[in-house]
Amino acid sequence: MTSLNNDSRRRLVPRWRYAAPAVAPAETVADRPGSRLKDSDESFWEEKRRNWADDPRIATAAELVSCATALNRLAEVEDAVSYLHARSAELRRGPEELVTYALANLRRDSSEVAPDATALAMRRGGYVSGRKEARAVIARSRARLATTPRDALAWMDMSRAYTTLGQPQHAEAAISRALMLAPNSRLIVRAACRRLVHADRSDDAHRLLMRHPRTRHDPWLIAAEIALAQILDETPRLAREGRALLESGRFTPAGITELAGALGTLEYLNGATKRARRLFHLSMQAPSDNAVAQARWIGARTGGIEISEDAWRTPRAYEAWCWRAFQAREWERSLLFAKQWVRDEPFSSRAAVQATFLATAANEDYAYAIECAREVLVADSTDSLLRNNLVVALAYSDRLDEARAEAALLPIERDPDRACTYLATRGLVEMRSGRLEAGRDLYRQAFDCASPNLKLRVVVHWLKEELRLDPRGSEGVLGRVGRAARTQRDTISSRVVEMAADKYGSREDAAAPLSESVARVDRLLTHTDA
Repeated sequence: MTSLNNDSRRRLVPRWRYAAPAVAPAETVADRPGSRLKDSDESFWEEKRRNWADDPRIATAAELVSCATALNRLAEVEDAVSYLHARSAELRRGPEELVTYALANLRRDSSEVAPDATALAMRRGGYVSGRKEARAVIARSRARLATTPRDALAWMDMSRAYTTLGQPQHAEAAISRALMLAPNSRLIVRAACRRLVHADRSDDAHRLLMRHPRTRHDPWLIAAEIALAQILDETPRLAREGRALLESGRFTPAGITELAGALGTLEYLNGATKRARRLFHLSMQAPSDNAVAQARWIGARTGGIEISEDAWRTPRAYEAWCWRAFQAREWERSLLFAKQWVRDEPFSSRAAVQATFLATAANEDYAYAIECAREVLVADSTDSLLRNNLVVALAYSDRLDEARAEAALLPIERDPDRACTYLATRGLVEMRSGRLEAGRDLYRQAFDCASPNLKLRVVVHWLKEELRLDPRGSEGVLGRVGRAARTQRDTISSRVVEMAADKYGSREDAAAPLSESVARVDRLLTHTDA
């Protein structure tokens, strides 16, 4: 039985991306209002416009759109954006992201933006390897460092690449070099914090921020301090300073989006929902993709959190788009955004657990789930939920030797929800291996230890295996389970039932009496009321 992420503790931990010039990281926006265009910027702008006019091709169009992005003049280069979009199949990663960003800022209808953001990356089909990209980044960074050894961003990129490749010692050495070369770069400080969180060293990340002289005066670093303190179940030390920065009026809306979101999360967790709503309203004025994901998370738990259509169009908001489509039961669309989320954070088990769950439980895309899980487990081998999802995808693909080998690595869990999930997964492997009674016994153990909100899900997955063996009477039993899922508002169980009905509901014997094994599972329905 596949599992979703535990979505109950999302915090505004910094994103960590390569320092690609096409789409500037959110942290690099101008913080303070009133910045003016320099003469050198204007001459550079005119040069790029002339180059595009005289020689219209991908290179000159990309340079012009990149310049327009930096100078906030995208509305003046729609022709170049359209030119690149029409040739998106020919673009490499940098120009591809540039077009995604430009489209998201130029189009008013959010329903147009998100599919483009996905299609640009998914058009070639298949799994986009984060490890392959990481090796290319390391090669490019080494070439840059051969001529400019003090390039801190190249060292930062190498650290992220080594993290994706599961080489933590190299990753730490590279990010330490980046910090040494650019100790006051908020981008690099936040990247160092994110690497430490990935390495399960959130306490070290928090100490790094508290010791940094810039933190108390920087809205992006204070936002990170608040998030890290919440991960550690500690009281944030700089919330007061953060509120003072918000009230000072010295920063643009884009400069305080994550600080307002972090403070809003803090107020929500403290029960001050009215203050939380006001802060998220401020956060959504010019949000980062991370802030949109946080607002979506809070909004799913309390009313009054409004995310405008402009905010939904924030570039690279793959996580938020994924969950929005999930809640709308748009399963294929949700998976596409989850794939983009994994591509954006190829070291993140949070993204991979979501993607492998959607691929396996809601779309039956087992090949993607297997490849994704195997890749991300290289970067984060300790995530047992991701390994569990890998086992399920392998079992459904009848790769049973591999499934058993991976299942042997699943831990004995004290958490009842995880224990229930892993027992059901082992039950699946046993039943697919022909050891039916052993599998049924494991499913029954999973049902017995499941919390009320998971009992129906265990029944649905167990029933799916029994119907695979003997589908007689599937119409009636699937109808009953489907009604139970709708009553309990369990969209996951509803989707599994829907796919099972497509396979078994139209058979000639669908209305026949149930087999004894199916009837045994059917009787458990009376004990699944959440």
